[in-house]
Amino acid sequence: MSELLSRRALVESQMQNTSHTNESSAAVISLLQSLLSSDAAERRSAELTLAQAVKQTGFALALVQTILQQEYDVGVRQMAAVLLKQLVKVHWAEESKHFSQPKLSDNEKAAVRHHLPQGLTDRLPKIRTGVSMAIAAIAKWDLPDVWPELLNLLMSAVTTKENHNLVDGGVRCLSLLADELGEDQVMQAVPALLPELLMIVTNNEQYRPELQRRALVILHSIANMLSNLSGQEMKQVHSVLSPMLGSWFAQFGRILSSSAGSQDAASWGLKLEALKLVQTFVQFFSKLVAPHLPPLMAQAWHLFLASQPVYQHLVINNTPDLETDQADEEGDNMDFESLISQLFEVLITLIGNRRYQELMQPIVPDLIYHTIGYMQMTQEQVEEWSQNPDQYVADEEEETFSVRVSGELVLDELMEAFPEAAVIAIAAAVHKRLQEAAQAKAEGNSEWWRIREATLLAVGAVAEPVLEVQAQQDHPSLDVPALLHNVLQQDLLTPNMPPFLTGRALWMAARLSEAVSSEDSVAFLQAAAGGLAPGQAPPVQIGACRAIVQLSQRTTGASLQPHLRHIYSGLGGLLQGSGEDTLHLVLESLATVIQQDQEKGAGWEAHISPCVIQLWARHVADPLLAMEAGAVIEALAAGPAFPHLLARILPILASIISHANSNSSILVEGALDVLVSLLKAAGPQQAHQMHSMVGPHIQALILQHTDAGVLQSCCQYLKTLIGIAGVEMLSWEGGNPQDRLQGLLQVVSRLLQPEMGDSCSLYVGSLIHQLLLKMPAQVGPIVPALLRPLVDKLAQSESSPLVVQLLLVIAQLVHLDTNQLIDCLANQPAPGGQGNALEVVMGIWIERQLEFMGTYRINLATTALVQMLASRHPALMSLQVKGQRIDVNSKIRTRARAKEQAEQWQMVPLPAKLIALLADSVSESAGVKRQKTDDDDVDDDSDDWDDDEDNQDSFTSNLLGLGKHCGFA
Repeated sequence: MSELLSRRALVESQMQNTSHTNESSAAVISLLQSLLSSDAAERRSAELTLAQAVKQTGFALALVQTILQQEYDVGVRQMAAVLLKQLVKVHWAEESKHFSQPKLSDNEKAAVRHHLPQGLTDRLPKIRTGVSMAIAAIAKWDLPDVWPELLNLLMSAVTTKENHNLVDGGVRCLSLLADELGEDQVMQAVPALLPELLMIVTNNEQYRPELQRRALVILHSIANMLSNLSGQEMKQVHSVLSPMLGSWFAQFGRILSSSAGSQDAASWGLKLEALKLVQTFVQFFSKLVAPHLPPLMAQAWHLFLASQPVYQHLVINNTPDLETDQADEEGDNMDFESLISQLFEVLITLIGNRRYQELMQPIVPDLIYHTIGYMQMTQEQVEEWSQNPDQYVADEEEETFSVRVSGELVLDELMEAFPEAAVIAIAAAVHKRLQEAAQAKAEGNSEWWRIREATLLAVGAVAEPVLEVQAQQDHPSLDVPALLHNVLQQDLLTPNMPPFLTGRALWMAARLSEAVSSEDSVAFLQAAAGGLAPGQAPPVQIGACRAIVQLSQRTTGASLQPHLRHIYSGLGGLLQGSGEDTLHLVLESLATVIQQDQEKGAGWEAHISPCVIQLWARHVADPLLAMEAGAVIEALAAGPAFPHLLARILPILASIISHANSNSSILVEGALDVLVSLLKAAGPQQAHQMHSMVGPHIQALILQHTDAGVLQSCCQYLKTLIGIAGVEMLSWEGGNPQDRLQGLLQVVSRLLQPEMGDSCSLYVGSLIHQLLLKMPAQVGPIVPALLRPLVDKLAQSESSPLVVQLLLVIAQLVHLDTNQLIDCLANQPAPGGQGNALEVVMGIWIERQLEFMGTYRINLATTALVQMLASRHPALMSLQVKGQRIDVNSKIRTRARAKEQAEQWQMVPLPAKLIALLADSVSESAGVKRQKTDDDDVDDDSDDWDDDEDNQDSFTSNLLGLGKHCGFA
């Protein structure tokens, strides 16, 4: 510390005795004053001057000198500290993403590092903070290699305690740069630093809560760093921490047991950091802290109980005369809500740790009861969500940080840890809280609805696990049908109820829809339909949307029919006036209702589809909204309204596709995706109608466009069209079938070109598959010509989905004529000229065999290998392929060793490898029944392959037909 003080004296002496420095400082002072001026013109002029000044040699040091001059105005000195931090961010290290030339010289950097720490002794806390932030910015790049003495300097400032300002500055600085310290530095500092930090936290008379909080921040960073160690290093950590944990946890307990009233805001930040530390120690050093935890758990529980009235007064009621924003100089949040959320985080960590569940179980009933109290909607939330319904939807869907969300997480954790006990406690808490709400309402309390809304939220949040537990019980603790009936009568059928309560009641009905009695289901659906009516408050309409999604799926067509007019009318109205977040709910509800409607929305197509089409076009760049709008269009297309929908939307899609060069790729791709969804619902005649309008444009796109998404969607369109129309499409409108076929083969040829990326060519394999399947007589003769570019693409591709599709095409050809295919591949040179195409194909196939997914594709590939093995073709039998990898030694294969020596493999005969692969397949089939699925690992690339599983007889006959027309010679 004496070194720092002597440096300050030396610097001040140099500044006073150097006229050049004085002139430079005067110019800097004038610039800083102008930057702080209330005159806008003067500020703009100063900003232009600053832009040049930061590039001048010596400006950084001049800022340091300004910061250290205590006689200067504090605002000027603070501005100097802010500019210095910004200068470090932009001009200090080339590795910084914000870096801009010129870079500070090494000499000026050294001078800044030498003089800047003197600011830690300043008498003003704001200056000490500014200096600490600047030092931390430098330490990010220079610690430890360039500035190795910094840590010892700060350690000395904290441990010697000769100057209170320096202790404060040292702790502030360490708290800001602790995350930049390496493991070796932390291990070196811990034995000396932790006792000093403990002394600061213990001494309430000498050190303010703000400084004590920063001491805890340092400890928290150290604990996080130490938690990443393992093995012998972790044993060393335990030996260092163990003797001190008792004292530290005693201090945590003292901090948590101190008053947390509305007038004790200064202690909130200290409690917050203490709770963060408790959570970290329980999470990463559970066994080590176990002896010290029981007393602290009692103190944390006391804080939980004592804080609820304060939270009610301060946060829920939003008392206007209290200052709730308690952010410190660094912007860390000190508000009471953050403290309670962190308290919930500690409880969640304790409940989830089996070591402490026995200690937590006795408080489960009280914990659930009081958690519901904390989950009440705050006045701030009521005001914000009333003004901005979209924010209400977003906060609920995305579980934005709040005490309400923390409460839900606690209930989830309790259901996981103590399922039966938690259900009993929930039933008791719900009964008690509903009684309290009824009493408050009877007494005329206008806020009575808050606790009832929170109770319904709590039940809905754990609806699924509660129903699962009660399904296994003869006498369920929570009478869910009775609760739902109570909600129906009191919250939905009673007029003029608070909108947020009505919306929550509808939401809870959705969450518990499987438990709604048959008598009440119609009434709930009617209430939800009524909640969509124009003039209803947004929270009610939002709750109604959520309810309709679930209730409509559990209602028979006859029961749903009477309510459809109100539902379609209400949802249609919401389509036109809702924000984006609400639109997600509206579109999801609309698609679900149309799917459940026996008429598939036919009577409402003219009312719905124009709005949905407009929304789709407006939000096509938003993948979720575009997908949800597309789902509504697809649902309408599945019913009698399809011809009307097609007449309405096809010209729009055709216009977008025909003007692809002037439209964004996102819009064109989106139009193609909608077109494909419509095509899947079409018959041959409608497919003909669609193709006559868009076919030539799509063919031109796939031959000229370069966007991968557009090419994939074009390919999906063509393979869907071929699957529907087959060979008949070649003769549509009297065209020349040979010309049409040649056009399709040009598409395949372009997608197989080497310069086309894997993403662009992703669906070419499934397109070839459809051509072989639906046009065997026409495609068969040109199969040999297709093989060369197909093998070239197979050898080049790194994309697993593309490789698998191309291999499946070859598997198809194996089933046609195994020997001719092998002959053709064996006589075809390999890409690059070394070996033949058969070696390439089989080498890739045996490596990728395990990547085939889905019963049909696995069977197709496996039986193809069996046929090849059974053929005993000489070219096949003589091949050598990779067997087992040869490990050079037992050392771990690092990247450095991989560079030194390539992988080595044992080469084995192909028949032996095929037998091993087939044995694995048989073993796997016997042990695990593969699940047939329509959505394998890769989006939609497998749809066409899976579809064929339902029509394998047709597939077999088409293969036989194709075999007659294929000539591999």
